[in-house]
Amino acid sequence: MKPLVYAFLSCISIILSSNHALAESVPGESILCKNKNLITVIAFSTSKYNIAICKEFGDAYHYIGQDKKSNAQVFLPIKERNSRYRANPWLLKARNGAFTYQVAEFNPFRKNAYVSISVFRNGNRIHHDIANKFIGLEE
Repeated sequence: MKPLVYAFLSCISIILSSNHALAESVPGESILCKNKNLITVIAFSTSKYNIAICKEFGDAYHYIGQDKKSNAQVFLPIKERNSRYRANPWLLKARNGAFTYQVAEFNPFRKNAYVSISVFRNGNRIHHDIANKFIGLEE
C-alpha cells in the first residue's frame, strides 16, 4: 500500500511543479492594495517582486511594486492604459523619472490568461517576468 501512496504523491508533485500548468486567475485581494484601502485589480508575485494594480473607487489606478528582499515599495499612479475589453494585452503603465513600469494582462477573462511585468529605463527594457497564477478582478 505504501508504494502506491508514494507513487501517487510523486505523480501529483510532478503535475503541480510542471511549467506547463494552465494559467489561473484566482479571486482575492492583495495586501498591498488592502493596506492603502484600494481595490485589487491584478496582483502577482515573481521571484524578486510582489506586484499589484489597485483601483480607487473612482477611475484612478495605481501600481505598487515591492522588492521581496528589502520590502521597499514603489507606489505610482497609472498614467497610461488601454481598454481591458478591447485590447489584448491590457497594458497599464506607471512612470517615475527614467523608469516605466508596465503590467500586461494577456487574454483577459479567459482560462489561458497570464500577466507580465516589464521595467524600462529610458525606453530600454531592463527587467521582464511572467506569472501564470495571479489574483484578478473579474469585472
